[in-house]
Amino acid sequence: MGKLSEADYDLAWKLYISGVGKKDIAKILDISLQHSRYLMKVRAIKKMKKYMPFTTIFEFISWSKQKTNKLIKSGKIIIKTYCENCGVIGKRIECHHNDYANPSDVNFLCCSCHRKAHNGQSMFTGTSRYQKLF
Repeated sequence: MGKLSEADYDLAWKLYISGVGKKDIAKILDISLQHSRYLMKVRAIKKMKKYMPFTTIFEFISWSKQKTNKLIKSGKIIIKTYCENCGVIGKRIECHHNDYANPSDVNFLCCSCHRKAHNGQSMFTGTSRYQKLF
């Protein structure tokens, strides 16, 4: 059991995200299960920070909104002029993120449907907007 190279870290991460268990990864790389768990935790945090450089929920939501705006400006997302939920035309239409981690997964809703989608609460009920993510 020697020191792992960067290629070993990448291999472990690719195996993990493809569904291989931590025990199996430990056997493949000839490391302990505890080291395998630690490896996945550290690698996951590094990957998240690389692709989503934020530390609070507020920064996470802001990042998602910025990415969505870029997709709209580039024409990859086309703004709807009607509510995708109730079909109303002529009201203010808002962009609703179904999943903030996927900025292209949005619905265009009127104000009342958007409020209902959030159930009148923050998407992160019970958490501070400035809570640390990692």
